[in-house]
Amino acid sequence: MTPHQLIQHLTHDKLVLWAWQGSRDLAGKARSTPPLSHAAFLDGIRRWLAAGGGCPH
Repeated sequence: MTPHQLIQHLTHDKLVLWAWQGSRDLAGKARSTPPLSHAAFLDGIRRWLAAGGGCPH
């Protein structure tokens, strides 16, 4: 996957976007959302990619 494809996926994929929608789990308990906005998440991914997208060992 190219960096552009990754950004497109994280921007538009319904399952990725679902993480930021409040909902309930199968037991009816409220499911928490990520501790940052989707926009902030994408900004962090873009900064990570601009820095080389490295993965520490």
